[in-house]
Amino acid sequence: MEGLPIDVRLRILGNVLKHQQNDLKNQGSSLKDSSQRSKSREKDAEQKSEGSANERAVCVVMSKDRAFQLQECLRSLIIFSSTTTEKGKPQGFHSIYVLCHVRERFKKSYERVRDRFPSVKFLYDTKPGDFSTNLLSLVQRHSNDLICFVVDDMVFFREFSVEEIVESLRNPKVLGYQLGLHPNVKYCHPRDAKSIPPTNMEKCGKESVCFRRILGTGDWNYPWNLCGGTYRGKHVILILNSISGTDNTKKAFE
Repeated sequence: MEGLPIDVRLRILGNVLKHQQNDLKNQGSSLKDSSQRSKSREKDAEQKSEGSANERAVCVVMSKDRAFQLQECLRSLIIFSSTTTEKGKPQGFHSIYVLCHVRERFKKSYERVRDRFPSVKFLYDTKPGDFSTNLLSLVQRHSNDLICFVVDDMVFFREFSVEEIVESLRNPKVLGYQLGLHPNVKYCHPRDAKSIPPTNMEKCGKESVCFRRILGTGDWNYPWNLCGGTYRGKHVILILNSISGTDNTKKAFE
């Protein structure tokens, strides 16, 4: 949200927080109701995790005229996200998409990258407005999933757990999961200033911590991040609508 007017930022966060409060209220009701369910029904519900809300994650990579960077981004992304759980179960992103704007002189290079990654779905801009159309189509299609945003000049250098991302976002108080943050991140390059980590970090997974962003500065107080940020699809829709200022998110990208 860097560069957006303060009123737009407040509107975005207000809409998301309101939505999260509703989720918490609904969760309270569902917990009360669930206490009356039989054990067999609870077991059946657990077995249906595949395809249920926020139980799988997809990745959306954004690229413009940078075939080599995109190649290395996809190569490292697939290598380091395709791991196994402690129980030996394969894990990784359910789907990977590339939203790309490619000028004519780079098209052959992009075709070679596409051929090297047949499991990745490429969506090209062919006319003005295609980026917003493709983005909205993906977000709406995966509104019940988690969506991880990546840009093509990102390179992954060690394994990370998609399962842990999913587990972390089961907590309704957590807005997003940031792959680019680490307790040793203390400098914000876009602002050329110190990035002070919050002091209240709590371990909430094997390799993850939870924190209140308002207690940090710089990268630690950056809720909407397209460089490795993962969010619930329904919250992405709310944020995009808030940025556009209308229900027609397409206008925000044209």
